[in-house]
Amino acid sequence: MFRFVAAYGQLIMVFSCIGLCVFAYFVCAKRVLDSPGPPAANDHLRDTCLSSAYSIVEDDPMQYRISLSIEMDTKPFETILFHDTRLMPLQLAMKDMKKLKLLSSTAYTTMYVAERYGAKAHATMLTPCAVQDTTMRLGGLVRNIAFLARLSHPNIVPLLGFATSSSLLDLTVVTEFMALGTLSDVLRDANLVKSLRWTTPTSNGVVPLKAQLALDVATAVAHLHTLDTPILHNAISVDHVFISSEWRAHLGAFMYATYVDEPKTRLAPNAAPEVLAGRLRSTTHSDVYLLGQLLADLEVANDMPETVRAIVASCMELEPTTRPSALE
Repeated sequence: MFRFVAAYGQLIMVFSCIGLCVFAYFVCAKRVLDSPGPPAANDHLRDTCLSSAYSIVEDDPMQYRISLSIEMDTKPFETILFHDTRLMPLQLAMKDMKKLKLLSSTAYTTMYVAERYGAKAHATMLTPCAVQDTTMRLGGLVRNIAFLARLSHPNIVPLLGFATSSSLLDLTVVTEFMALGTLSDVLRDANLVKSLRWTTPTSNGVVPLKAQLALDVATAVAHLHTLDTPILHNAISVDHVFISSEWRAHLGAFMYATYVDEPKTRLAPNAAPEVLAGRLRSTTHSDVYLLGQLLADLEVANDMPETVRAIVASCMELEPTTRPSALE
């Protein structure tokens, strides 16, 4: 009898221990589940995030603005935007613009189809970014406005104006509407890309579309390089060329542009190899390298003529001084 009681007592002790372990496990699990957890990956973007509704594009959407809580010195930008006689007539009121459709959002900018005075336009503003990047990127947007305001050419995107609040963090660049979007958009569209050819099957005098687009961009670059004070685009790419409904190319996005004698500011991700390596500063030769890269990117159907291949190869020579000029 004594042995039975002792064994029974041992069983009670074992089951009690098991019960306590199970209880402790559930208490710990509940605390883990109820805890707020680590900060979200994008918590550092909170100060510059757009409204959560910015991607829900409606016929009459709200004005999407970057938070105005960031503290930074915007006086240099204000001097350019509000005291440059070329820019003063281009100031627009936010109420005169209505965003209609979200087109694209890159790491740098977000672009919309907008309505300005009843007509379509493109509206570009900063994409949400880390606080430390905001000043740098805002400077690029101001630079884009300043250069476009000084340029007038059939193959350069026309600037219609800009709108902003006093903080400049919602600065919006308004440019002429380009129905087909960027050249990158065209190359990704299976239907549109069918229209692109280097040669045309008939001798009707029509310039093939690829050749026309290439010529348009080269003409824009040649114009920049032959100004009294030459301008370097520094970021020529299929993402920065815009295509109108008439299939004409327009060079835009001058965020990285500089004058040829200007100290180097900021490298574009697709800069020429000698510039990326830090061996040389940007020159007209580095722009020509990027032009050659753009021509190479047009090759999506393996129909590039040998003459064009030779031009691409010469534009992308590793030795900058052996590259042709944009005029050539």
